[in-house]
Amino acid sequence: MNTILLLSEEFIKENSVIYNDVSPKIFTSAIFESQNIQYKYLLPNDLYKDIFTQFNDYKTYVDEGGTDPIEDQIDARILDLVNESKYMLLYATLYNASYSLYTRITNKGIVSENSNYSEDIDINIIEDMRKNWKQKYQSYSDLLNEYLSENNSAYPEYSSLDSCESVSKIFSNPLYLGDEI
Repeated sequence: MNTILLLSEEFIKENSVIYNDVSPKIFTSAIFESQNIQYKYLLPNDLYKDIFTQFNDYKTYVDEGGTDPIEDQIDARILDLVNESKYMLLYATLYNASYSLYTRITNKGIVSENSNYSEDIDINIIEDMRKNWKQKYQSYSDLLNEYLSENNSAYPEYSSLDSCESVSKIFSNPLYLGDEI
């Protein structure tokens, strides 16, 4: 599993309705979830692995004292792809973090998170926000697919069906639920 975050907390806060007092811990898990699920779903395995291998290598390089800019260490086509996908990841992250932004699990159960100067909102508002964020990340996913199709010569991994894993799974249920459903 990769340990690199392709979005920063600052990027999320600068480009969304999220304010400064939101815990970075909420975003860290939501970013991991978003990039691992969305990228794994959208990109062929070779391209997915190449992105995180190059970013992991750059992190190791910096941790060991390297000072070259990221542009000198990571392939330009990988940087372009990550740049093209940052808003897809932003909205997927907001979608995945939405319940964590509003609730907290305690020993006494799930409680809504609020301060002295705020009030709880109707769950329907949260659901509307989630639908909006989901629609946006799906639209940006479509744009990423278009970008990859238009630039397939820069991404030969994308044009090779051999490098893709099927993401569809067929599930069966041994229970008959009737024809009325």
